[in-house]
Amino acid sequence: MLLASACTSGSDEDPVAVGDVSTTLLSGSADAPSSDTEEADAEGGDDDAAAEEDPNAQAEPARRVPSQVSSETGHWVGHGFMTEDAIEVVWSEVEGADVVYQIFRFDSIGLDRDAVELVTPVHEGIGTLSWIDESVEAGEFYTYVMRVIADDEVLERRWTNTLAVTDTTPPTDITGLAATIEGGEVLLEWNPSEDDVEFGSYGVFRTDVGDEPQYVGGGGDIAVTSFIDNDLPSSGEVGYEVVAFDFHGNRSNPVAITVSIP
Repeated sequence: MLLASACTSGSDEDPVAVGDVSTTLLSGSADAPSSDTEEADAEGGDDDAAAEEDPNAQAEPARRVPSQVSSETGHWVGHGFMTEDAIEVVWSEVEGADVVYQIFRFDSIGLDRDAVELVTPVHEGIGTLSWIDESVEAGEFYTYVMRVIADDEVLERRWTNTLAVTDTTPPTDITGLAATIEGGEVLLEWNPSEDDVEFGSYGVFRTDVGDEPQYVGGGGDIAVTSFIDNDLPSSGEVGYEVVAFDFHGNRSNPVAITVSIP
């Protein structure tokens, strides 16, 4: 079966999977975890051991904490939850009075971090440590930059990884599937599918009597809506199913037709 693969960014930063939280810092080493993280891990291990010793202990609900890497400041920025139409940006607190957090969003991949200009923030706030961006689109890639300002002085800039927003909406089902038998061939034709983000391909599957559907062909052009099968049995019925895929692994419902071979 043909399955379309997900898009890749082509940059040195891997898209972050939905539900995970990741951070990228401009300065510092990414090799050593922060002492706070190590202490939290150690405490978590003690809690696990205590839970095993007490069979009546109630399990704490799972919590995701943004991963941290050590730096001169120890600060981080990442993302919390992500859906098809929203991303939560989260960050650590910078101590000081009236510290301003500015968030900038870039919907492109492989930014030159040394050259990019921060012009208009999509969010600016004092005291809050999270913000929900509700203007994202499924299947797109976003990178967020935080600029921290105190007393009109820029303290630092921090970056998230490139975030790939999940697309879970399948292409529309094909319509108008028809079959024509001529010269020992079956010509299948249908109306094109549509996808809200990026179409992937059509897949044509054939079922002979008593067999499971087998992939026999298709195409990656949304406008090419036909397929010729010239490997037919001498007689009997042959079933076909046509499915549309997008580039995020979603598939439409199969549309079937049966052809009688004379």
